[in-house]
Amino acid sequence: MKTFVTPKNIIFGWGALEYLKGVQGKKAFIVTDPTMKSLGFVEKVVGYLKEAGLETEAFTEAEPEPSRANVEKGAKAMSEFAPDWIIGLGGGSAIDVGKAMWVLYEYPGISWEQIVAPAAAPLLRQKAQYIAIATTSGTGSEVTCAAVVTNRTLDTPVKEVIVGSEITPDIAITDPELSSQMPPKVTAATGMDALVHAIESYTSIGRFRYR
Repeated sequence: MKTFVTPKNIIFGWGALEYLKGVQGKKAFIVTDPTMKSLGFVEKVVGYLKEAGLETEAFTEAEPEPSRANVEKGAKAMSEFAPDWIIGLGGGSAIDVGKAMWVLYEYPGISWEQIVAPAAAPLLRQKAQYIAIATTSGTGSEVTCAAVVTNRTLDTPVKEVIVGSEITPDIAITDPELSSQMPPKVTAATGMDALVHAIESYTSIGRFRYR
């Protein structure tokens, strides 16, 4: 059996970020990293959300290759704010850490062992929906059913995957205006990342299982 899950809405094009002006809700919690804040992207997102009448709060400490501790810290702030929209803004790490926080926000008592079990992402959207805003081309996390978190409690850190159709974002926004303002090295690296992912999927022996 094959399943192909995508966000309900994918908004693409120059200026697509303005879609946020029409979001209906009460509170939006933005998950992003310090670079997005320094580039002015957070301020721009907040401005559009305020036009929509939403109260906002931002967690700007998303780490590259986010750790469990990073997720837990953000989830705590998210729970205190109690949003009905969660917005992941940035590259794959920011979007992934937002997804993981989403699970902890909806299920405060859940264990990491339950979260990272195969295809175990629990039923979500009881408290909030998710908007993913990608600023690079190398992730794809804005349209996927997976999130990667690093378990640094081990002697040798291990990347763990949270997977399940429930953590596919409700809305994905891809605005080339944001990508065009990324540093050249980031643009080059994430473009190569996207190319490598395409080559991997073409050459993987796993693809023969689905012919």
